[in-house]
Amino acid sequence: MKYRNAPLRFIGQKRHWIADFTTIDFTDKIVIDLFGGSGLLSHHIKAKNPKARVIWNDFDNYAARLAKIEETERLRLALVKALEPFNLAIAQPLNDEHRAVIKSVFSSFSDYDKDTAQAWFMHQMAVIDIRKDDIKYYNLRKNPLKKCADYLAGVERISADFRIVLEQFRDIDNAVFVCDPPYIFTHQATYRKKKPDANEKDFHGSFGLKDTIDLIKGIGDREGYIFTSEKSELDAIFELLNIPYKHLTKSQTMARAAQYIEELYFINGATKTKALKNNRDLLSFAA
Repeated sequence: MKYRNAPLRFIGQKRHWIADFTTIDFTDKIVIDLFGGSGLLSHHIKAKNPKARVIWNDFDNYAARLAKIEETERLRLALVKALEPFNLAIAQPLNDEHRAVIKSVFSSFSDYDKDTAQAWFMHQMAVIDIRKDDIKYYNLRKNPLKKCADYLAGVERISADFRIVLEQFRDIDNAVFVCDPPYIFTHQATYRKKKPDANEKDFHGSFGLKDTIDLIKGIGDREGYIFTSEKSELDAIFELLNIPYKHLTKSQTMARAAQYIEELYFINGATKTKALKNNRDLLSFAA
């Protein structure tokens, strides 16, 4: 089964780029999805290129969320049943009575995917806390959450900081890196890092200019596909570091309630083609 969307909610899952990546021949390559996110690109790359070795770097630990999909579906069904008498419409504001019922249902569940459940009662891309009184809108999905045992069939999972993964694979001739890092000069505070104290839990820190340069230099002379924002001026960094690159395309997308332009670059290609700076086709997709 091919998935058009990730099984569970994930901001930046790259579903609008699937068509582009299914045209690329990765046969006999080792494809490292370096910032693997939801694994959606890994899923489609493997489905299209069964002979390729596809490695999904699950640094966000999305696999742990997938393990909770059945419990999350049971929660969804319980909420649908409890709220059915109110006949709520999508995006309808909730009152105190609605919130009391929602909290009561949530109190009977614990091992569900919180990111997915929060999206059922928030507006656009806002972030809420179920425990507080900021449950404001009804957006409970009608379609069931389905089991997805085949979602990443044949894909290898690892979970490590991108620098560690680069060290492991960049000296392999047929390695290709697919990179979707947090975009510099946009929303950068989405990268999980280790706190200085090894006893502390991970935290989400800023992915800055130095991290971006570490990524580009760390790829070495291997081929790489790199996503970025048009605000990131990645082409200037490539030129500064003398990295052969080609601008492939760009896409209008939406995240966190704002539209922005994503760009895709290809570096270290065999033909060493220069960027097509005057041939940037804008591909517009619905969010």
